[in-house]
Amino acid sequence: GEFDVVPLASATIAQVHVARLKDGTAVVLKSQYADQEGLCKLDLRNLRRLARFLQAGAMAFFDMLSIVDEFERQIPFEFDFKREAEMMQTISKNLTAAGISPKLVIVPALPDPSLVTRRAIVQEYIRGCKVDDIKTLESWMIDRRQLMLRLGAAYGQMILVDGVFHADPHPGNLLVQYDGRIALIDFGQCKQLREEDRINLCKFYLAMASRSELATARAFGALGIELDIDPRLFPGGERELISMAATYANGLLDTRPLPESVEIDPFSSESPLKKAPIRKFPSHLFMVLRTMGLLRALCVSLGVEVAMCDVFRPYAERGLGGGIGAKVQGSKLVQKAKEIAAYAAMTGRRAKKTRMNGTAESVNGHVAAGAGPSSLQNGQKAVD
Repeated sequence: GEFDVVPLASATIAQVHVARLKDGTAVVLKSQYADQEGLCKLDLRNLRRLARFLQAGAMAFFDMLSIVDEFERQIPFEFDFKREAEMMQTISKNLTAAGISPKLVIVPALPDPSLVTRRAIVQEYIRGCKVDDIKTLESWMIDRRQLMLRLGAAYGQMILVDGVFHADPHPGNLLVQYDGRIALIDFGQCKQLREEDRINLCKFYLAMASRSELATARAFGALGIELDIDPRLFPGGERELISMAATYANGLLDTRPLPESVEIDPFSSESPLKKAPIRKFPSHLFMVLRTMGLLRALCVSLGVEVAMCDVFRPYAERGLGGGIGAKVQGSKLVQKAKEIAAYAAMTGRRAKKTRMNGTAESVNGHVAAGAGPSSLQNGQKAVD
């Protein structure tokens, strides 16, 4: 075989070399640095200290400690290349069974399972250009919007149907082929969702796709996300609160462009986070948040507008068994809106500070609790 001693790429944990097996197969060898695992543990301890400090001051508007909780669970997986190989094979099988791979995306093969250890892994060498290499994409006449739709199909399947997904889709891990297919590489960060979370995410994306702010706000809360709400800051009452929750849902977990009036800088005095801080964000959903944030950033880099909730819709229906239980009669949703409005009329002047979590309580009577199967729409007329 052959081995190129000059790394093809290097990162914090490992570096990659191009090589050839004895039969001539082109491969890459990913080899872990000897001292990084211990340093990473130290970094995580320091990160927790920093999160406590920020949570008490400059970044009190977001649940920083939950993020650290998830990092402490997920980052150690990056040092286990045997797990990475297992995730790669699992996701490859799932996407192949769904007809997405190799038609839309490609997952590297493992030419010889015996060439995988905890600290080294040999896999197929896939060439291509980075997904944000606009100049090359234009020379290849690649439709950039189609790239995002292909990625959306893969992520809809992984997150909502299979519950196991590649959680690090930054441009360096997405290689575009000359024919427009996308190779997913580096499976060190993969997340396996709890079944409850997978189902709730299916309901959430169906609500998002319905464009109903009420259904979206309820499904957003049902994920376990809690906002600190002071009703005195919302003179618009229930409609303003519901709209705020729907905006958060889009900004955090979808890729639709935000309204120009929404200040995206979290440190700005005009940021929605100043009016309604995120009191609690479930740590086990952070990798979904991160993944959707990277996909949103990629839409911006490619100069395209894609609403992943629309791309995800058929996968959400499939993830719920064909959509059974995800629909609600329009009249029921209208009745629920009337109940919310009636309760708000009785309590709207109270200045008591409360919270929204969508599971056991309401926001000053504005967002109904317990978003179960009957609380969402699927393609029926929205009540906004």
